[in-house]
Amino acid sequence: MLVLIVLQPYLIVEPALLGRSAGTDDFAYSVEIARGGILRPWSLVDVHTMPYLHYWTHLWPLGVGWPLTLVFGAALIYGIWQRQWVGRMFIVWVFLAFVSVGALHTKHVRYLLPLLPFLSLVGAEMLWRLAQRWQRSGYVVLAAVVLPAGAYGIAFAGIYPVEDSRIQAGRWIAENVPTGSVIGVESGGFSLRSVISSARHRENIIPVSTLFGTRGYLLCEATRRHLYSQLGAVDYIAIAGVNRHQQFTAVPEMYPAVADFYDKLVAGKLGFALQRRFTTYPSLGEWELEDYGAEPSFVGYDHPTVWIFRRTDDFASAWEHWGRELAKNSHCGDAAAVAVAAHVGAAAWSTALDKAVAARQADSNLRFLAFVEAHIYGLQGDVERQRDAVASFKQGLTDGSLSAYLLPWATCLSLMQLGLDDLALDALQESARIIFPDKYIHRMAENSLHVADLFLKRGDAERTAAAYRISMRIEPQAKVATALGNMAQKIGQDKEALEWWEQSLQLDQGQLALRKRVGQHAFELGHYDRGLDHLGQAVQTDPDLTQEQRIRDFNLLARTAQQAQLKTWARAFWKYSLRLDSTQENVRRQLEHLEADGKHP
Repeated sequence: MLVLIVLQPYLIVEPALLGRSAGTDDFAYSVEIARGGILRPWSLVDVHTMPYLHYWTHLWPLGVGWPLTLVFGAALIYGIWQRQWVGRMFIVWVFLAFVSVGALHTKHVRYLLPLLPFLSLVGAEMLWRLAQRWQRSGYVVLAAVVLPAGAYGIAFAGIYPVEDSRIQAGRWIAENVPTGSVIGVESGGFSLRSVISSARHRENIIPVSTLFGTRGYLLCEATRRHLYSQLGAVDYIAIAGVNRHQQFTAVPEMYPAVADFYDKLVAGKLGFALQRRFTTYPSLGEWELEDYGAEPSFVGYDHPTVWIFRRTDDFASAWEHWGRELAKNSHCGDAAAVAVAAHVGAAAWSTALDKAVAARQADSNLRFLAFVEAHIYGLQGDVERQRDAVASFKQGLTDGSLSAYLLPWATCLSLMQLGLDDLALDALQESARIIFPDKYIHRMAENSLHVADLFLKRGDAERTAAAYRISMRIEPQAKVATALGNMAQKIGQDKEALEWWEQSLQLDQGQLALRKRVGQHAFELGHYDRGLDHLGQAVQTDPDLTQEQRIRDFNLLARTAQQAQLKTWARAFWKYSLRLDSTQENVRRQLEHLEADGKHP
């Protein structure tokens, strides 16, 4: 206890830190993940595992082999039956430790380490006494346990002299993948990003971690389209099986589209053909233990399986075929959502409402339909039920999840997929109404820009502009203000265009080309003061102008201002010019004339 306090003094001075749950580095947050209160991508593999039993059917055999697993089970009984208090104390410790971890949602082999020495000691004593009592038969049993356990340990130790499969994959990529190729990689603890040279190749993150946070709000077809858009420019894909493949394929009912994506990718059915597979299995002589599919962290740290796929010519047709197959996936609720949308489009509100409620209750992946229900209740004037439906929709947005900021965007994509574009924009508005931590603001704004790009590709200028405005409310960005100005000018709204462009310049002062454009535009609209201000700043800050060119431009601006009876600006520009070249007598005379006229700024 003293050592613990010395190493972790915050237990005494800041005990409240143990209860903080603001992020993945906090102890309380980690405890919630372990208990299953919070799901993370790496904990999906544990969704269908049995508490306590899984350790004995999967983890002990994985860690020590089946013979020792059976011995450890027998040692629990022996430790209680034998009369030595030391052995009984060992078993009490094992029992208390196992009770604390056995019921957890997350189940890792490393959780068994505190039990290992004590069960080993009790098991060893049991086998030794058995050998002494049964003589030859006892020694045969002892050998039947010790020899396989030793062989298993030696076989497993054999993976360490072999180069890590990820390093092998990284070397193969460097030697065989053409320079400049785009490689699709995953995020996550066992990603291959660290072995791919950013100087030789470009990375494209496969957005499955993003899709993880959208459960209940993103349709299967919308998921497929998003993956397609992200992988459309990818030449190769490099993934480790224990990073995301194993996790999502373990729960196809929760993430049907992502699980099917991985199944079909590995099977070569998505326009990517397997080029190389790197793996190292524990082996001894001719015997090899293929442990793919075992507990991910047990495999991932030292011998994961790595796949490298190359894009083929049938990429587009393969994804179209997948779309047709995905529509038949029994875990996807797209068909029910399409039926709701059809009735909404026909203004059959009661039928649409009944189908939406039934679909959402039957399928937890259709939570976003609560937003459609709220819309219909609003049309019917049922304020109370509308409020309840909105609360149901917002439950995922306000539950403290690290991915909550994604849900308005996911809902928007789903509603766009259903052809409910106006509702989609309303859903996107929710991201501007809910207060999220500052670290998510930029991502939320970018999500709105992604929606704007989708509308732009459809040629829907009005909704594109609406999505841009939502993004500006979330986080003002110069590029968005510029785009809104361009769209306004295109439809003849010149004054609005000028306002947006000037807002863009306020957000980013360094846009020289835009400043020149804004100055000319303002001058054309008769806003001479604003125009001269921008043009003057452009002349001052343009690094490509020589001194002679800068003098020429200042003089031109001064004459223009003087002709427009803007004596203040004329005098300022003449002064700028004179500072650059004090020998300009004509400029000096212009200034003297202005001063004599009494038109001082």
